[in-house]
Amino acid sequence: MNCYVITGGASSGKSSLIMALELMGEYIVTESAESVARYMNALGIESPHIRKDYQPKVLDLFLQREERILKLNPDRIFYDRSVYDQLDYVLKNGFKIFPKLQEQLDKVKYDKVFFLESLGKLEKIGYRCESDIKECEEMGKRHFQTYNEYNCQIIRIPNMPLKERVEHILSYCE
Repeated sequence: MNCYVITGGASSGKSSLIMALELMGEYIVTESAESVARYMNALGIESPHIRKDYQPKVLDLFLQREERILKLNPDRIFYDRSVYDQLDYVLKNGFKIFPKLQEQLDKVKYDKVFFLESLGKLEKIGYRCESDIKECEEMGKRHFQTYNEYNCQIIRIPNMPLKERVEHILSYCE
């Protein structure tokens, strides 16, 4: 089984690209941070990403989603972000790496990482922790650096129309 990660800074087009792959029938492990943030917001918790209990909840949901997909024994999986992205957010918010995250960091292996270049504009969404496009791009740089430090094979995907991005990524997955 081949495991591929789609990553980049916020507002780089990850969600649209992941949706396009899913509509094509690809197996997707969707990112969990947005789901957990929305859930916590619905409970009346503002800015959940700065709470100590947030990232462990994100990892738990991520692993549940991954487990469901792995049971299907697919030939390949696309991850909408990964534990390396989560590491960056843990550190950004001043928290220590918790044991379950460290365990995942020590064991994961991805075949390729597709790093989406910024679209250059910020879509304002209530659960997003980045406040402007500059902050999104800085976080994207941090993600790129982290994947590089973990010796991942990174393929940069330039800002181009969605269909071309999808075709470009799939050309590396054959």
